[in-house]
Parts: sequence; structure tokens; C-alpha cells
Amino acid sequence: MPTARPLRLGIVGLDHYHVTGWAETIEALPEVVSIVALHDPDPDAGRRLAPAYVDPSLAPALPGRLRSLPVETSLDALIERHAIEVALVTLPNAAAPAADRKSTRLNSSHGYI
Repeated sequence: MPTARPLRLGIVGLDHYHVTGWAETIEALPEVVSIVALHDPDPDAGRRLAPAYVDPSLAPALPGRLRSLPVETSLDALIERHAIEVALVTLPNAAAPAADRKSTRLNSSHGYI
């Protein structure tokens, strides 16, 4: 069931093998969720907007509209500046626990996927 307005989503991690496919899937649900900002601690990943390795069945880079979104290298900045309500976390396993702890600061009770 659609929400009254789309939830504000941030993509956390831009170098995952499947991030482009997940982004395209989320973009197909505009009445439910809207990707409003991106995060990666690596500035180069934020400039490329394409993972180093991609599932060959997926797009090699993030779709067009997402390429104009703000990219934050600080997870705190992503949460504070963009009123993120839900996050798609695609960080490497070693970095995920820190993102999990910060998810308690999301601007809603929705959490992350």
C-alpha cells in the first residue's frame, strides 16, 4: 500500500556488484520511495557512480536521474542534510556495522534495507 508521500531514500555504498539493479528497481516505485541522495566514503566512487565490477545482466552505471543527485562522503551528512527516512545499504561487510549504528538516526522509524 503506497504511503501518503514517497519515503526519502539514500543509497549507502556505490561500489556494490548489484547497486545499479537495486537502484533501477527502486526507481520503478516512485509512489512508494524516492532516492534523494547517495553516499560512499570513497570520493572516487561518488564521481564514477558505477561499481568497479557489475553483474553483466545489470546496467554498468547508475541510471540518468540518479547521476545528478548529491553525493556525500560522510554518512552523517547524508542523514542530516537530506532527511533520509530509509537507506539501501550496499557497503562492504566490514563497513556495515558502523552504518547500522548510524541508521538509528534516520528521520523516521522505517530503517534500512
